[in-house]
Amino acid sequence: MKIAFDIDGVFTDYEWFLNAYGERYLKRHKKDYLLQNPEKYTFRERFGCSEKIELKFFSRYLFWYAKKMPVRENVSIVIKRLKEEGHSIHIITARALADRKDILGRLMRFHLRKWLSKNKILYDSISYVSMEHSAAEKVKLCREQKIDIFVEDDPENIVALRDQCRVICIEASYNQSMEGVEHAIDFGEVYQLINDQGIRQLRYHDLRKLKEEERKQYLIHLRKSFEIQPFDAGFRGKYEYFIRRTVRWVIQAGRFLFPVQVEGKEYLKQKKPAIYVCNHRSYLDIILCYCILGEIPARFLGKKEIKWYHFLQRKAGTIFVVREDKRSRKASKNTMIHTLLNGGNVLLYPEGTRNRTKSSLLPFRLSAVYMAQITGCPIVPIVIRKKKDKFMVHVDKPVSINIQDDLKVKNDNIKENMCRIYKGLGQA
Repeated sequence: MKIAFDIDGVFTDYEWFLNAYGERYLKRHKKDYLLQNPEKYTFRERFGCSEKIELKFFSRYLFWYAKKMPVRENVSIVIKRLKEEGHSIHIITARALADRKDILGRLMRFHLRKWLSKNKILYDSISYVSMEHSAAEKVKLCREQKIDIFVEDDPENIVALRDQCRVICIEASYNQSMEGVEHAIDFGEVYQLINDQGIRQLRYHDLRKLKEEERKQYLIHLRKSFEIQPFDAGFRGKYEYFIRRTVRWVIQAGRFLFPVQVEGKEYLKQKKPAIYVCNHRSYLDIILCYCILGEIPARFLGKKEIKWYHFLQRKAGTIFVVREDKRSRKASKNTMIHTLLNGGNVLLYPEGTRNRTKSSLLPFRLSAVYMAQITGCPIVPIVIRKKKDKFMVHVDKPVSINIQDDLKVKNDNIKENMCRIYKGLGQA
């Protein structure tokens, strides 16, 4: 088959770029604009600003975006697998300036090809269309190149393309109401849809309604749907090497900055991949967890808003999430499940955010127990409490989640046990 991909919003999380960098730019220049219309596609419509401000924003960030914008998880490995299966890959993009024939156009095309090469994205052809007439021009190219599947995110383009070929929509707040097309949250789901092997993920409340045998069969099929997804073993090797090389220096620095006393170290190393869960009270918890795990490589779940992820956390394999966005939460959960099923470890904070209250722990989200039930991986609870100038750490016995278990009951049990340990550390 001939499969076409857009770039902005498909290979990249364009919506996050507009929100995060748009708000940063407007605050820095003391413009009183807030995110007013998150369901709109353009910068001007989303923030309710003038065309002049929109042009200033893109003149400031466009070439940074073209050179350094991170690619979505698993894009390169999915496209590589599709090519190995005999599909041809065509990029059809309305990247700003790229269709121009002047020096700016040549410069943008150069940076775009370099960015694709840097991120190891293979393709058979690349075509540039204008931003003003992208829908009509994409339909024309789609017809000329006899495209079978088009992966797109722009609502206007989706409406024009869905009568011409099969369209897979990469979900964002501005296109979630699109009908007559298939929706994917990440490139794992894109691969499943292309191969007609997708399975709808049930929410916890819907899962509870199933009988035990039905739930068992559903979880088996769901696990298989993740196992067929291409896995980037090269990326795993890179972040594991980075963690092992870097964590030694972190531990040495930690001995002077924040001495750590750990109980239950024997539970850290598991025979199979593990889900490490930890309470969360400070930004230091991330560094502390690296010191606790030592050279055990685990992918952390972290906020996408953090400023320093480009050169540190991304190298360490951090899985990023925008907590307020349910699509981002689902995509990060899919990535963690995929990592676990391919031999990697993950660490997350089940409270979902830092605990700034007087309570020992905040309510736990169900993500950890849900992933443990699907993957069969144990949950290893880690409890941290600061006492004077020392951090007291207790690693508890691993918890297994079986298919027949009630996730809410198991989740509450883990929380209550960690709460009890937290109070005990205060008395030690």
